[in-house]
Amino acid sequence: MKKQENNIAFLLSVSGDMAKVRGRTDLLNVINSRLKILFTCTHCGIGIVNTVTGETSPFLIDPDSKASYDTGYAGLFDDFDIRADNIINQVTAADVPLVFNLEAEEKTGRLPAIFKKNLQLGIKEVLMVAFNINAHLTGVLSLFSDVAYSFPDQYFDILKGISNQLSIATANIIANEQILESEKEKTFLLSVSHDFVACRNKNEFLDVVHEKMGALFPYREMVISLLNEDGNTHSAYLYNLTEESRNHQDYQERAAEKYMLEDGIYDILLNSEVPLVYDLEALLLRDFVPPYINFFYENGSRELVTVPLRENDRCIGGVFIWMGQKNTFTPSQLNLLTAFCSQISIAVANIRAYEKIESQLKQIDQFKAQLEEEKLYLQQQIDTAYNHGEIIGQNGGLKDVFNLISRVAVTDSTVMILGESGTGKELIARAIHNASPRKDKMLVKVNCAALPASLIESELFGHEKGSFTGANERRIGKFELAHNGTIFLDEIGELPPDLQVKLLRVIQEKEIERVGGHQTIKTDVRIITATNRNLLTEVDSGGFRIDLFYRLNVFPINLPPLRERAEDIPLLITHYINKFAQKFGKRIDKIADSVLKQMTAYSWPGNVRELEHLIERSVLMASGNTLKEVFLPKAITVSPPVDKVPATEVTLLDECERQHIIHVLKHTAGRVKGPGGAAEILGLPSTTLHSRMKKLKIEKADI
Repeated sequence: MKKQENNIAFLLSVSGDMAKVRGRTDLLNVINSRLKILFTCTHCGIGIVNTVTGETSPFLIDPDSKASYDTGYAGLFDDFDIRADNIINQVTAADVPLVFNLEAEEKTGRLPAIFKKNLQLGIKEVLMVAFNINAHLTGVLSLFSDVAYSFPDQYFDILKGISNQLSIATANIIANEQILESEKEKTFLLSVSHDFVACRNKNEFLDVVHEKMGALFPYREMVISLLNEDGNTHSAYLYNLTEESRNHQDYQERAAEKYMLEDGIYDILLNSEVPLVYDLEALLLRDFVPPYINFFYENGSRELVTVPLRENDRCIGGVFIWMGQKNTFTPSQLNLLTAFCSQISIAVANIRAYEKIESQLKQIDQFKAQLEEEKLYLQQQIDTAYNHGEIIGQNGGLKDVFNLISRVAVTDSTVMILGESGTGKELIARAIHNASPRKDKMLVKVNCAALPASLIESELFGHEKGSFTGANERRIGKFELAHNGTIFLDEIGELPPDLQVKLLRVIQEKEIERVGGHQTIKTDVRIITATNRNLLTEVDSGGFRIDLFYRLNVFPINLPPLRERAEDIPLLITHYINKFAQKFGKRIDKIADSVLKQMTAYSWPGNVRELEHLIERSVLMASGNTLKEVFLPKAITVSPPVDKVPATEVTLLDECERQHIIHVLKHTAGRVKGPGGAAEILGLPSTTLHSRMKKLKIEKADI
């Protein structure tokens, strides 16, 4: 009776101590202080068995155990399986404490690894008793002794009573730890959300992801991959890689590549609600492995965890986490990782929305700048327009020009207008544009001779803010302004050699770069050029590139000088008299025959432009209804024509092409293929050039 009372008193005392337990250390102190009074033992320990999965994990490891100093000690619990025939199975099935002699158990071949470790360290016996924690968790208390027969059964009833107290204390500790872990996770996720909101760009966001994810577990590399707009591929959006990966020979290709969705990994990710863990070595045994798997394996990764990213219940991509070791994630870590990636999903959606807004604002700024440029340009055109209401004339030379305009206007062919100064080359350019499918878009004029060489590039291609002294804001160039329209490059022969190279590239690539910029801009522009020079002579002297000449001289149109259009002079005089009489508020109905003869006999070195200016002055000086006098410049009335372009017969397109090919073949001494051959100069495959020569009947005798 006395013994029973003592046992009850002891259990009540232990129960009081257990009630004060708040953590694992408190529990260990109670077990050691109470049980070592009853039994001679070196140390204790508690393991927890999941009766559903059969897995066993350490709950309490006594630091007095020599085995506790082994870093791999906790991993030995993986050897347990409640469903196997071993001492753990026996203990959990029994309702009383059991004592095992480790040497005897080892001879049966059923001794788990963790007890083998204790046997190696001198432990002879272990006393074990099971206790229930909840519906699927069972705890096992183990007392270890390095002396045989050190566990008398007289205290087994007390030990059984203590195990009941242990079940309550262990359940409370587990619940408390779960609460603390949940609070810790909430605090962590709140800090993540706060830090993500503060991110102003992708780089800041990536830094926060790296910091927060690194606090969860020691990951090796991370990639955020998103679906592309085509709906069939995915690409890396953000990534944090090791130096080893960045120095890999395939790094640039892997980072920029678009990967197909159906690769056995990404397509599964898109339909998953939970993280997926992959062993890279197992993946590499598959028949097909996406190239990014090989890339990360070669750089040291051995495990991959993929977590889907969702936006409005739609998967938009995933987070790929690459680990250097296998089996590095606990279930609780995977759960927290899922919540963490939900925050990443929101942040990525916000960043993409912000990027879209920035892009739209940038486009608005570009459109605004373009409208301002167009407004300025059109105002300049109004102020400086070459005021022909129409092309006036009916002689044979002009009829041939009209015929060529009608043929070429409906195409996108590049046109070169040849003629002396003042013959109306801009009028012809406008006529071609107005009769073309681009007539509703802009015709942008650039006078290559009127701009300093240092400003021509900026004028043609635009510049970025700060690209040179005085570039206080970004400005679009004439090529960008003429997108989908026509650009008229007047006085093309004045273009400096370095700009000739850049113009050739624009013609070939159909894209430009602003001065000081790094982004290429696609352009769709029809090019019309004009010159009063003999460009073939310039080519021979090295002043003009032959490859650019043949790119521009696709369809030449020669304008006859006014002295060869004497029959058109009366028509032009009448037109300009009416124009300027109306402008100056005068009425002039007639022109004196002497004036008409005088003007018809004049050589007109300034051509139509000179005639226009002469009539303007004469109308201004006239009195009465008849124009009786004109003021021809006496000093140059008998002078030879200036900058005369050799008269050339107006030819049809095929004949022009034939002449060009023959000229290039002569230049290359008849060589068609190879470097410096005619095909290379003309920018044609040699087979195409042979076909054109056959069609145009170009023989060796022509070269």
